[in-house]
Amino acid sequence: LHAHLIDFFDTDAVFTGDRSTDFDTELKNFGTEFFRALQLATWVELYRDAPVRALTFVDRAVALSSGAGLVRAPTLRIDLLHCRINALIALDDPRSVARARRDVDRIVHIGTPFAHAVAETARARFARREGEDGEAIARLESAEHAYVALGAMLLATCAKRRRGLWLRDEGRALVIEADAWLVAHGFESPE
Repeated sequence: LHAHLIDFFDTDAVFTGDRSTDFDTELKNFGTEFFRALQLATWVELYRDAPVRALTFVDRAVALSSGAGLVRAPTLRIDLLHCRINALIALDDPRSVARARRDVDRIVHIGTPFAHAVAETARARFARREGEDGEAIARLESAEHAYVALGAMLLATCAKRRRGLWLRDEGRALVIEADAWLVAHGFESPE
């Protein structure tokens, strides 16, 4: 979904100045807008298949968010952990995956319906990685329903589309339905 941003988003520009800015100065200027820029930079780097670089952005966002007190906001904390989970899974090594699992536990501990939905999405990825396709698909469907209940239709549609892709031929109708929704809502390139 973010593919159209990859060519136009300069992730280096997310950092203030020339990256020589000290942490205290960066922290003073840190707020929700900068947090979202770091979050977007993380996703862009993941789409570029650069998980180490993505993790660099997430780690910076963790440090700055903690210093600015933003991690007390449950939604921002969930978003941050979700980014880190995806970067860690993409690294595809046992220590990183174990760390990602601990982050899922942190999300679950938040206890909100949104936290449940995001945790189910992450657990689906773990199941898929371990060859448990039936469990992965069931967890994605659970996440999709949770997102629908929250009115988070973009996230629900993304879960539906991924479920359709994982089901291959059986899921073709889900992918077509999800793509139609995405195009109707302004996404030029659903894949």
